[in-house]
Amino acid sequence: MMKIEEGLLENISDSLTSGTCLAILFTNILRYQFGIEPDAAFGYSLGESSMMSALKVWQGSTHDNEKMDESPLFHDRIGGKKHVVRENWNLSPNIPITKFGPITCCSPNRIGFAKR
Repeated sequence: MMKIEEGLLENISDSLTSGTCLAILFTNILRYQFGIEPDAAFGYSLGESSMMSALKVWQGSTHDNEKMDESPLFHDRIGGKKHVVRENWNLSPNIPITKFGPITCCSPNRIGFAKR
């Protein structure tokens, strides 16, 4: 499972696509299998685009995925060699970035609460 996660972290466009597909799948299950219709929806960042796709506000197409796959942003700017990180942290190209992913920040009180 860790190898799969590492692969998704390296291939950001696949990660974004799979997250959006899961949002669409779960929304469709709730709507069409359980008859639950949303009265409202909200999202932030990737959640916004996933929500818009899942509720069919945006009609996704393979053209959008192809544009994302071709974009240097996902191949070597924030993915792959992570040039954005290197530029902002002044890292030379020969320094490996072996683990880089999302970080959740919270106060020590919240950490203690989460451990209970």
